Amino acid sequence: GVAHLTRRTALQPEIEPREMLDEIVVMYSMDLEDTEKHLSLTLPSKDPLIGKADPAKISRVFENLISNAINYTNPQAEITVKAWKEGEHLSVENQKVHIEISDNGIGIPEQDIPRIFDRFYRAHNSGVNIKGTGLGLSIVKLICDKHDATINVRSKLGEGTTFEIIMPAT
Repeated sequence: GVAHLTRRTALQPEIEPREMLDEIVVMYSMDLEDTEKHLSLTLPSKDPLIGKADPAKISRVFENLISNAINYTNPQAEITVKAWKEGEHLSVENQKVHIEISDNGIGIPEQDIPRIFDRFYRAHNSGVNIKGTGLGLSIVKLICDKHDATINVRSKLGEGTTFEIIMPAT
């Protein structure tokens, strides 16, 4: 049953990443229709996924990471977006919502990983023909920090990169 309803405050809007991710994935999938790149979304079938976040800002995070994955991958890219909840059995303040964006692209050189969130930083192998100032990830990190969300990166050169955002559930 419902123990107690949390008061929604302007400071802590709630998001339902399921709908947001669905819209973003549909939007980018349309862009990819004439390419061999493939974008897929995996969501839990029943769990409500509700996180504390500003919808406009957090959707920028997802869009940024997905568009990066599209831009920095080979023509046959597989990009997967997954969301799930951790700590089902715990009280809600200890639960976390995870959103993971993975690609099978060029990967990030190991020595670059600690610096990819720096402003204007670009990985050594990002190529000269890729548009963008390198602002994207520093903004992503900033937004995550403001939301008490953690962003983790796992990457292997030539195999791909996974960004994982972990935010407080509500």
